[in-house]
Amino acid sequence: MKKKYVIPFAVLLGVASLAGCGKKDENPYSKYVTLGDYTGMTIDRIVTTISDDDVQNEIQNDLYADADFKEVTDRGAKEGDTVNIDYTGTINGKEFEGGSDTDYDLELGSGTFLDDFESGIVGMKTGDTKDITVTFPDEYDGTLDGQTAVFSVTVNSISEVILPDYNDAYVKENYGFDTTTDFEASVKEDLQSQYDDDATYTACSDALSMAVDNATFDGYPEDMYNTVKEQMESENQAFSDQLGIEWTDLAGDDYDIEDDVLNSVHEELVVYAIAAKEKLEVTDDEFNTFVDDNWELYEYDTKEDFLNDNSEEDLRYSLLYQKVLDFLGENNTFNDINEDEYYTDEDFLDEASMDPEDESDAGLELETDVDDTGAVFEDISEITAETESETNA
Repeated sequence: MKKKYVIPFAVLLGVASLAGCGKKDENPYSKYVTLGDYTGMTIDRIVTTISDDDVQNEIQNDLYADADFKEVTDRGAKEGDTVNIDYTGTINGKEFEGGSDTDYDLELGSGTFLDDFESGIVGMKTGDTKDITVTFPDEYDGTLDGQTAVFSVTVNSISEVILPDYNDAYVKENYGFDTTTDFEASVKEDLQSQYDDDATYTACSDALSMAVDNATFDGYPEDMYNTVKEQMESENQAFSDQLGIEWTDLAGDDYDIEDDVLNSVHEELVVYAIAAKEKLEVTDDEFNTFVDDNWELYEYDTKEDFLNDNSEEDLRYSLLYQKVLDFLGENNTFNDINEDEYYTDEDFLDEASMDPEDESDAGLELETDVDDTGAVFEDISEITAETESETNA
């Protein structure tokens, strides 16, 4: 089996390089930052052991990608079916923003919308129209909290999912393995590698955060600060626009963008400082190889289009950022712990304790892919290296 794994170079919200190439022994921002400890630290790293259930879930995802959809006309919808629906939501007889849509494909049981909404469609047949009453959770979006809405739902069509038969013949034809046992062993190895890579990346990012905490700062370059703030505001607005929610409702009244901007600026200053001190640089060959290997991955028509959307400065900074993370990974110690131990911070526990249904909406599908334009985010925060794993011997 040949699969491509996209591993993020950096999560650099709102950060754009202003220093150019990141050449050896050069740090144009040295007057703003004094490094503290950034090596010899101990960093927690999550250890995840892939279970047989994880393997089967991954296989089911692959099977679903190869599934056929057969229209159903002789029965009502059931969980697992995909229904195409029109729906109109009202509260006290009045339609509300984001509560209506047409020609919407919904997999019943997926948890895309509130349970009462999805379960209310079960049993409906093609052409049926039904009123479904839904009460929003008490803590929802600041507007619909605790309110009761009535959705008029019309089922346009019902399709059932026909998965391919999973057997030796299937894995032989599609993945080149002689048996499902061999295939599952390969899937498990791939998943473990992905989780391990993600854990190491997170630990290296944590090491960088510690290095920022250990550094001292004396001001910052105004042009860097203004650029970061402008990009962050733009990205925040794009995200809230896609969700159809005001940014203040999404982020909360206590949100202060100045804090995020300053944190990002401090991180960039530390990246350049470590790179200069450790003589880390992005060579022209490395830059050109990265561009050659990735412009098609992001479905650009030409390399030039890729570079027009993503400046050389930003790309070079992302590559330099990764070099700094790699250095931190090699020069600090990892303390491997399980996930429960890692997420002990109260904020993480608060997030984990939230009911996932509180984040979905019977009239608003919560999507997280902000950029649908085909562009790699302007600040290159999601520029990635393509790693190919050949699991078919």
